[in-house]
Amino acid sequence: MKQRNLYLFVLILTCFNSISQNKIEIKAVFNIPTKQIQINQFIAYTNHSNDTLKIIYLNDWSNSYATKTTPLARRFSEEYSTKFHFAKNEDRGFTSISSIRDTDHNTIAFNRLDFHPDVIEVHLLNPINPGETYRLNLNYKVQLPSNTFTRYGVTKLQDFDL
Repeated sequence: MKQRNLYLFVLILTCFNSISQNKIEIKAVFNIPTKQIQINQFIAYTNHSNDTLKIIYLNDWSNSYATKTTPLARRFSEEYSTKFHFAKNEDRGFTSISSIRDTDHNTIAFNRLDFHPDVIEVHLLNPINPGETYRLNLNYKVQLPSNTFTRYGVTKLQDFDL
């Protein structure tokens, strides 16, 4: 009886795994002197909605630090913190995207939302029907911010708090 329960448990786990969330793989190369990370990211996105999707949105938290006018910068101002506003550009950090491609290496168009530079709008070459999976390959560089703003980023001792 215990062996049967084990098989049932494994079957249930397998079922949950097959309908689980999306798959993300990241290969990152850290460059300590420049405070940068070169990233190759693979995303397998499954459409769990009932709608056909032509556009998907990705969150780019690192680009929240890009300018003094981002929503994050405004939030710092609301808290009367001037550290971010008076920081040097190289201390704030950003993301630079070289490419977004599909599995056939076709370039996929993308843009950042006007008032939310930390959100990337990806215009898919083919719509994703309900239940289908779309695969993306992103190449980008992250310039890490100083950790003085949110405790995440590069410390004075050159540690990377991520």
